[in-house]
Amino acid sequence: MSLPAANATCYEAWFELKGVAPGAYTHAAVRTVWGETLLEPLPLVISPALRPLSPSTFDVDKQFGGSFAAALRAAESSPPPRTIRLAPRAYVLNTTFVVPNHTSLEGVSGRSSLEFRIPASPFKVCTGPSMACSPPYNYSTFKPGLVVRCGYLHPDGVTFEMCTPALSGGSDWRISDLSLVIRSAPPGTAAVHMMRGGTGFRMSRVNVTLLQPNVSNALWAGVSEQDIHHVESVSDIEIVDSVLGQYGTCLGPDSIRQGVVLHAQLGSELRVRNTTVLWRCGWEDVDVFDASAASISLFRFFPSKVASAHRG
Repeated sequence: MSLPAANATCYEAWFELKGVAPGAYTHAAVRTVWGETLLEPLPLVISPALRPLSPSTFDVDKQFGGSFAAALRAAESSPPPRTIRLAPRAYVLNTTFVVPNHTSLEGVSGRSSLEFRIPASPFKVCTGPSMACSPPYNYSTFKPGLVVRCGYLHPDGVTFEMCTPALSGGSDWRISDLSLVIRSAPPGTAAVHMMRGGTGFRMSRVNVTLLQPNVSNALWAGVSEQDIHHVESVSDIEIVDSVLGQYGTCLGPDSIRQGVVLHAQLGSELRVRNTTVLWRCGWEDVDVFDASAASISLFRFFPSKVASAHRG
C-alpha cells in the first residue's frame, strides 16, 4: 500500500487516511525524493476516528422557567460540550455572569436579547496591597484605609480598576444569534470579556448595544492596565457578522483603554469579519500579535446622527 502526502514541509507531512483500516503497522516506511526510511522499521499506529460529542442542551425557558442564571449553573455542573438556548424574547438581568468553558449561548435569529441593568459599584476600603488598591507595578505606595470604587479614578490619581464585565468566559465558548444590551452599569463595565489565559472565543451574528453612561468596551480581551504584569495571553478570538454599537457618554481622557469598543491586550489571533462598529468614544486599543480585519464598517457616532468616519 502506498499513500501520497496531501501536504508536506521540511519538518512534517499530512496523509489522507481514508480507506486505511485502524491498527498497528510495524514496517511502514517514508519515501521522499531524497531517500527513504529502510534501515529501521517505522512503527505506525492509526487510531479509530473519534466520534464528536453531542452537546448537552439547556433550554432557558422550557427547562428553567426563564432563569438564565439557573441554566448557567446547570450547564457548569454537566460534562462539556454544552449549549444554552434562549427563547425569542428579552431577558432582563441585574447581575454579571461567567460562561463555563466549552459552552455556547444561542439565541433565535437575533430575536433573543440579554439586557443588563447592573447596579452601581460599591465603595470598598483597602486593607492591603492589591490590583485594585495599588498603582500599576508599584505596591509600595499602598496606603491602608484608602477608599476605592471600580469604574472611577482612585484618590491616588493613577489607579483605575475595571468593573466586572456583564458576560465573561475563558476558553472555547461562543455567543451567537442574539442581542446583548447594557442599559445601565457602573463606569468601566465591559459587555463581553475573554479572561486572561483563555483561548477560543466566537461571536457571530450578535448585536452589542452599549447604552449606559460612561460607556466601556463591547469586547475586552485579556488583561487590564492594572493586571498587565500577568503574562497569560488570550488567543483565537473571532467576531463575525456582528454589530458593535457604542451610544453612551464617554468615560473621559483619563480612561482611553476602558472607553474603546474593542480592547485586546497581550493576545494573539484576533479576527474581525463582516462587522459594523458604531463608536462614540474610541474604536480600538489592540496589542495583539496576529490581528486581521476584513469587511469592517466603522462609523463615528454623534448624539444627533451617525456619520461615516472610515470604511475599510
